[in-house]
Amino acid sequence: MKQLTLFLFLLNFLTCYCWINDLPKCDTKSGTKFPNDFLFGAATASYQIEGAWNVSGKGENIWDHYLHKYPDRVLDHSNADVTADSYHLYREDIKALKDTGFNFYRFSISWSRIMPNGIVASLNADGIDYYHRLIDALKENGIEPVVTMYHWDLPQTLQEFGGFLNSSIADYFEAYADILFKEYGDKVQYWNTFNEPLEVCVPCYEMGEKPPFIEKRGEGAYQCGHNLLLSHARAYHLYQKKYKATQNGKIGIALNGDGVLLRSNTTSAWEAFERKHSWDVNWLVCPSNFLKNWQLSSIMISSVAQNSIAEGYNKSRLPEFTQTEIESLRGSADFLGLNSYTSRITELGKLNISEPASFYKDRNVEDFTDPSWKRAKSQWLYSVPEGFRELMHWISTQYKGIEIWVTENGWSDDGQLNDLDRIQYYSEHFRVCLQSISCDNVNLKAFTAWSIIDNFEWMKGFTEKFGLYQVNFNSTTKERTAKMSAYYFRDIIKSHAWK
Repeated sequence: MKQLTLFLFLLNFLTCYCWINDLPKCDTKSGTKFPNDFLFGAATASYQIEGAWNVSGKGENIWDHYLHKYPDRVLDHSNADVTADSYHLYREDIKALKDTGFNFYRFSISWSRIMPNGIVASLNADGIDYYHRLIDALKENGIEPVVTMYHWDLPQTLQEFGGFLNSSIADYFEAYADILFKEYGDKVQYWNTFNEPLEVCVPCYEMGEKPPFIEKRGEGAYQCGHNLLLSHARAYHLYQKKYKATQNGKIGIALNGDGVLLRSNTTSAWEAFERKHSWDVNWLVCPSNFLKNWQLSSIMISSVAQNSIAEGYNKSRLPEFTQTEIESLRGSADFLGLNSYTSRITELGKLNISEPASFYKDRNVEDFTDPSWKRAKSQWLYSVPEGFRELMHWISTQYKGIEIWVTENGWSDDGQLNDLDRIQYYSEHFRVCLQSISCDNVNLKAFTAWSIIDNFEWMKGFTEKFGLYQVNFNSTTKERTAKMSAYYFRDIIKSHAWK
């Protein structure tokens, strides 16, 4: 612990920020307190930690199906059939959460564990009971459950009907949500309907890079996003009509986005800024944006329409919402979850209209990194705290008064216990959170670390680790061991102050 204390002293002494997007200077000293009602939590996702992929009636989801079919598509040819085995060892996860002092635990429910075939007729009592046990154990230990209803693991039977490319998915999701609210709503106060809609739609249904590996460029992402948002709205209004009066919980959605930094103050630079945020964030936050007068970004509507006509389509590839759907989408969230890890320097792209239709062609920006930025084990992840502040400021400016929860933020490495780079990353981002609250008037209520334990990192398998606790994946008992970052978090939470 002496090593950690020395490291934090040096970090606080050396830390400085260069605000590319001209946010006001905001000095934050070590020891600055977070607001009294500010909450700290940690997150996981069911497929990444539970294992027990075919135990006690659980059905096959798209990750089970496609990684068994195409194991070579994962970097280390692994899958999450067992992973951290949290289905059996969830009490060990809760012990880690409690030992660290977290106020809440954001976890996801496996749709295919609750409904093996994705429909109410296949309701699985063992799956229902598992999440009752998990939630009850959290409550017994003074940890608030924050539930994500969908974290990328669609039941395979629903994918065979088209998944999120089929508008009927809203019917299935509403029925699934009804079961969750009925079973757990008296114990759960915070719900996220979807985790990272952008990641659900673009890599999975547009680019064909992740399960279900559908490549439908120019249309897949937009159709998926359209149907996903309608699914979200259906669940939100179901809760308001049927459960809100007795359960009095909050419904949100967890979006992902990068900070955007600019190299210049030109018109084209600011167009790049608008385009990046319009396609990556605003497209999916705007329908549930707490505003009375909702519409998609005009630059997005016009760009997709113009490109579509030039490409030979008879109308825009961007689906239109009916007036009834627009009314259902307006204000359909009580808070906004934000998953943000990194940033990019963004410039306007060079549109080539002869290129085939695609989401990225429509977006028409180019992203860069700065060679001075520190990079994590993940190739995409750089520590850019100023971009984190910029993103929260932009959202708060666009949607005044919006309640924001940072629902994911974290750093990857090889899983070592002495994880000083992770501590530095979190320290810099905690400082920015305080600046956002005190200087930018951002209504930031919570911070969630990704992740409490090392787990299966999707297409990277077990080659990258994000946990505050190391998991011995080679052991049958999957021991959890606290890393230095877990002790750092414990100190932050106990003091309720930045260090």
